[in-house]
Order: sequence, then structure tokens, then C-alpha cells
Amino acid sequence: MYSLRALKSLLCRRVLALLALILTSAWISGLSDHLYEISFREFKWPPYEIDVLAETSRAMAGEPPRFLVLNNWNLFHSIREPECRMWNQTLQLLIIVKSASFNKKAREAIRQTWGMRESSGAVEIVFVVGKPEDADVATKRSYLMK
Repeated sequence: MYSLRALKSLLCRRVLALLALILTSAWISGLSDHLYEISFREFKWPPYEIDVLAETSRAMAGEPPRFLVLNNWNLFHSIREPECRMWNQTLQLLIIVKSASFNKKAREAIRQTWGMRESSGAVEIVFVVGKPEDADVATKRSYLMK
């Protein structure tokens, strides 16, 4: 027969295991994320406290935004814009790998591992590489990365 101390220990272990199972299930099911969600009506874009709902409504009404554009995509210039091979097919997943120009080894590592797999028609991998504003800094950095 078990002693009282052994029964308490067994009960404690079972309660802890059950608690761990419940917490893991809540995490896997997304319940823990759902508890921290903020309604679209209440969401503010930090750190500028931009009211996303109001700005979306203004944009849909054709009104100008109240805030300046943080990332003006019109100012970026493409070095190369390849054609989309999936144009007439259904693309289910697009993986965009953002990289600095001096991270060539990291991009090659991706291409040699999971980026190397044949495109099945549902998944496409695109590398987006930035161009540094200061060419002198880029040259020094690429020299240091060798």
C-alpha cells in the first residue's frame, strides 16, 4: 500500500501533468492568442497611435491619409523584377525572404537547403535584396563579411 506522502506526490504529479496538457492544448488551438487579441476597432498602430479603422475608412472613401507614409514604396527602385512563373496557376503560399545585400552566404544557405526544392506550383520562394544607400559602407561591410 502507498504511504500518504507517496499518494500526495503522485496526485501532485498528475495535477501538474494535467495542467501542462491544458496549457499546451490552449496554445496549440490558438486559444491563448485569442485571449490577447485586440478588436480591429480598438487597434492602434504603435508607436504612432494610428487608428487603423479610421485610416482604412478614409482610404476606401478616397480621402487623403492623416499620417505620412512610413514606407513609401514609390521611392524604391528595383534592380531586377523577374516575371511571376505562377501567373496562370493558383499560388497557395508565397515565401518572401528579405535580405541585406551583404548576406550572400545566408541566401546561398537557403537556396541549398529548403529553398532548393522543386516548385510544386503551389509554393513560390522570392528573395528581396536591398541596395545600400551608401556604397562605401556596403564595400566595407562586404569586406568584413569575407
